Amino acid sequence: MEKRIALAKCLILVSLFLIACSNSNEGFSPNNSGEDSECVLNNETTMAKTFEKGNGTSSEPYVIASPEQFKYFAEQVKLGKNFESEYIRLETDLIIAETRWEPVGSRSRRFKGNFDGNGHTITGTLIAKPDADVFGFFGYVQFGSISNLNMSAKIDASNISSEFTTYIGSVVGRADADIINCKNFGQVVGPSRATKNISIGGLTGTLHKATMKDCVNEGEVVGGRIVESSRHYAAGLVAICEGTMINSHNKGKIIGATVESGSVETGGIAACAFEVASIDECTNSGLVVPGKSDDNNKVLTGLVVARTNEIKPSEGGHNVYDSCFNDDNNGLIVGSESQYLIQSCQALTKEDLKSR
Repeated sequence: MEKRIALAKCLILVSLFLIACSNSNEGFSPNNSGEDSECVLNNETTMAKTFEKGNGTSSEPYVIASPEQFKYFAEQVKLGKNFESEYIRLETDLIIAETRWEPVGSRSRRFKGNFDGNGHTITGTLIAKPDADVFGFFGYVQFGSISNLNMSAKIDASNISSEFTTYIGSVVGRADADIINCKNFGQVVGPSRATKNISIGGLTGTLHKATMKDCVNEGEVVGGRIVESSRHYAAGLVAICEGTMINSHNKGKIIGATVESGSVETGGIAACAFEVASIDECTNSGLVVPGKSDDNNKVLTGLVVARTNEIKPSEGGHNVYDSCFNDDNNGLIVGSESQYLIQSCQALTKEDLKSR
């Protein structure tokens, strides 16, 4: 009888653990750090041999239910499996405690699948390697999507000194893929002594030929410093927008970078919107602090967007800022550097823009 009682107690404890670690997406709070040690992913985490279950289809996605299984997933991408047109679903929170974080997907080994965070949260600190050129929870994502992921981890890219243009974001460094219903609450910190172009956003450094929809940034974005003549872009959601942004909002403080002789562009929603950009129903209510450069004419700051590549839309009707605005009660600009403002862009239609 005593053995049966002891066994029953063990089963209850196991059940409580599974509920705490795998179902903690219910009632999400940005301060929920997921203290369960079983959710920790660090250098000592043993790699699983496969996923929990699933076959990679939309109806039966590969399921990641532990740090060990996430490590297996990341290793598969590193080895060259891109998961193109396949589906992965996260069923646990993760606490990142590795000495140096290697994002999922790189320039040479891109992740091309569809990753569903399933409302789960990533906490801890992600520290970049000095030679990183795409950095975030994911590094480089192409063709697929990242959805329903909550980032509450600090993104520390302060030691990056890559020889290439570097893209930094909490969710993904560079997104040539859709970002849907993702949120960031953690601080994103840029390089302290970079020598090349830097693009740093609350969610992603660059959105290229893809869509961001229903996303929010509440974390502080700190641009950092460039010690040579280069370009720096920093923004609440996307540093460089070459895609479509819909119903996404920045509430975090954005601090522009210090550049010795190059240009620095800082925006509430995006720093630079190229001719293929379309931004609709997006808002900024965060503090925007202009960056600094030896040449003030190269300091561009916008409460919504710092700069557009073309003032007028292209023939395809791009560069449309429809129902986008800045919350004047909270979204203030601090500093006296030169500023190019695109502010309170409410209800501008394509025809309005073409007439300018």
